[in-house]
Amino acid sequence: MTGAMNEQLMTLLEIQDLRSKARELRQRGELEELEQEIVRKALAMFDGNKTRTAEYLGLSRGALYNRLAKL
Repeated sequence: MTGAMNEQLMTLLEIQDLRSKARELRQRGELEELEQEIVRKALAMFDGNKTRTAEYLGLSRGALYNRLAKL
């Protein structure tokens, strides 16, 4: 197996592991709490700048505002 194939396999396994963890958190009702914590920390990191926070998180500003409304 080549290095690139190894890297792709590791990435796939990491994604599957993250999906599994997200599913567990969702079942326990903790996924939303984790998302809210991430948004709060990112917002603090950018001194409340919502545009930069949204860009950093890969969200539209509207999606960020929706998440902020849940805080």
